[in-house]
Amino acid sequence: LAVCKGLIQQVEIPKNDAIQAGDDIEMMVYEHLKSQDTRYESNPLWESERYSRKNVRLISHPDIVLKDDEKKTLYIYEVKATRFGFEETKATYKAQLFVHFLLGKEKAKSLGKDWKVKVFLVHYSTDGLNLSEGVTFDPTRLTVKQVGFNAPMFDISKAMDIVDAFLE
Repeated sequence: LAVCKGLIQQVEIPKNDAIQAGDDIEMMVYEHLKSQDTRYESNPLWESERYSRKNVRLISHPDIVLKDDEKKTLYIYEVKATRFGFEETKATYKAQLFVHFLLGKEKAKSLGKDWKVKVFLVHYSTDGLNLSEGVTFDPTRLTVKQVGFNAPMFDISKAMDIVDAFLE
């Protein structure tokens, strides 16, 4: 909470084999996409004007983003490398994807009224891999699917108000 409030700097978490493999795979996916289209951006930091409060900011740090001016669409990709299946991974990270979606919508609105947002989960299966040996990129382990949000998962304004009041 002190990091959220800006009182202290965030301390880097020591990386284990799984975290390092996830970082490596994310970069491999990004490099693969970037080689096909130079407009891809890695790890932009978005801060919400709508949901940020006096004592806490709502931020989103999607792994990969493509801003397509022609189609007026923001494509947001979150890369997860895990031994679990796609659906289980989606269930685990759906709230994070929802925050990406909300801040993506805020960003799209600032670009113009006709802009759309599409959020994708990029799942890389590490099932059966020995992560201590490093990872060689294998596109057959990738599953990419759009994740939709027909209704809010939770009341983000209320959540931010609770955190803001607590930090006061």
